[in-house]
Amino acid sequence: MKDESLDYGREMNELLAEIHNKITRNSSNLSDRVEDQLTGNFFGSLRYLPFQDGLSKMLYTAQFSNEVVSSKWEEALSRLEAYELEYKFWFRHEKCEIDLLLSSSDILIGIEVKYISGLSSDDEIGTEVLDYRESRNQLLRYTVMLEQIAGNRPVYILFLAPFEMMNAVRKTLLTRYPNVQLGFMNWQDLHQQLSLIGKEKLDIGHQLIVEDLKQLLEKKELVRFRGFVSDISSQQVTSESYQFSEEVIQFNWPSIQIKGDYYEYKR
Repeated sequence: MKDESLDYGREMNELLAEIHNKITRNSSNLSDRVEDQLTGNFFGSLRYLPFQDGLSKMLYTAQFSNEVVSSKWEEALSRLEAYELEYKFWFRHEKCEIDLLLSSSDILIGIEVKYISGLSSDDEIGTEVLDYRESRNQLLRYTVMLEQIAGNRPVYILFLAPFEMMNAVRKTLLTRYPNVQLGFMNWQDLHQQLSLIGKEKLDIGHQLIVEDLKQLLEKKELVRFRGFVSDISSQQVTSESYQFSEEVIQFNWPSIQIKGDYYEYKR
C-alpha cells in the first residue's frame, strides 16, 4: 500500500516555496524554480529533525580555507541543540535575498543554495576589488548584508552546490578574495552524511525523513560515484569482440603498453 504520509510531506515542503511566492498558485513556473523547490524540500524537511540528528551533520561538512575559522565553526555548532535555530527561507534585507537564514541568539548562518544555475552576479574578470564590501559578487554581498543585522553574533556564509560548481566557485573566490571567510558545501557530501546517520536511534517518523532526503538527492543525481560494483582491475583487456545483446561489435584496440599495474593506450 502506498504511504500517503510521504506524499503529504512532500506537498508540505513545496508549500514553503509557494508561501514565499517562489511557486505560483497553479505551479506554472515550477520548472523555473527548481533550486527554490530543492531548498524548500531539503531544508524544510530538516526542520522536523532535532539539530544534532539532522542539520548538524550537514553543517559539519562545510569547508573553510582558514583552520582558525573551521575550529570556531565546529565549536559554535557543538553548542547548538534540538530546535534552537530559527529557519527563515528566502530572507530579504534591502536589495539582497538569501535562500536560507539560520539564526539563534549566538550565531547567524546564511546559506545560498545552487543546483543548476550559477551565481547571479559577480565582478568582471580582471576587476580588482580591494574591499569585499565593494564587490558585486552575490556571496560577498550576502556577507555584508548579514554583518549589518548580526549585532555581536558571528556571521557565516555557506555556499551549497553540486561538487563541480562548488569547487569552481571556491577556487575563484579564494584566489580573488583570500581574506574573506566563506564556507563551501556540496550536495554529494550531504548525501553521504545522510547515509551515515544511525537511523536505529531515531523514531520512525524521523527515519522516514532521513530516507526521503536521501532519495531526493539520488533522484536529482546529487550523489558521489562510489566505484564499480565488481573489481574492474581483475578484468583482462583483449582484442576480441564483445557482445552486446544480439549484436557483435569488433573493437580495433590501439597498441597497449604496460606500466606497472596499469594499461596505457597509445594512439
